[in-house]
Amino acid sequence: MHEDHRKRVKERFLKDGIENMPDHEVLELLLFFSIPRKDTNALAHELIDHFGSLNCVLEASAEDLMQVDGIGETSATLITLTFQLTKKYLKNASDKKLKKYDGPDSVKELLMSKYLGAREEMVFMLSLDFDDNILAVNKIAHGTFSAANIDKRFVLETAFRNKARSVVLIHNHVNGIPVPSRDDLNTTKAVGDFFQGVNVHLLDHLIYTDEDIFSMAQIKKFAPLFI
Repeated sequence: MHEDHRKRVKERFLKDGIENMPDHEVLELLLFFSIPRKDTNALAHELIDHFGSLNCVLEASAEDLMQVDGIGETSATLITLTFQLTKKYLKNASDKKLKKYDGPDSVKELLMSKYLGAREEMVFMLSLDFDDNILAVNKIAHGTFSAANIDKRFVLETAFRNKARSVVLIHNHVNGIPVPSRDDLNTTKAVGDFFQGVNVHLLDHLIYTDEDIFSMAQIKKFAPLFI
């Protein structure tokens, strides 16, 4: 009976993909490949109930996954590998499209690949040439966005190595609220000041969440930070 069910699920996937499949069935299908002779439907439901959603299952660590009865090292490895492959695919796809910076929307796919599943703040820097073409994307800090957490020497060396004429700072808010804090504003000013001293223009500072990208340079009261 299990074999017939598995065959039907696989055939439906091969014909129509996963777009219209329920989340538990997508996970059930994935588990076919690590649990060859058992019913994985109930286990898929249990995983989603335990973590809260399919996304949270995919983002979970192997250690956390193995806390669920029925998930061994092989299944945990398969699930975490699937998530890492997704991140790798998005990164490679976005890197191929790197051309010109033209505001937040022009880097939406790029940022999605960088921040997918992020559980802490991470700071990236876009290095741009005279025509705002993107030369490189570098991670310059993680933990919190603060002047104390930004290594000035490393940031400057990175910009010089990339031959940047201007830069865009980006960091995420894991709370999902794309509004700059006082620390964000103070650190933006500090970073802008030391870039200005070496003739590199701080063009913008973006705050990323899963739902929105906030451009500080596009807000009138913050514009003086980017002159």
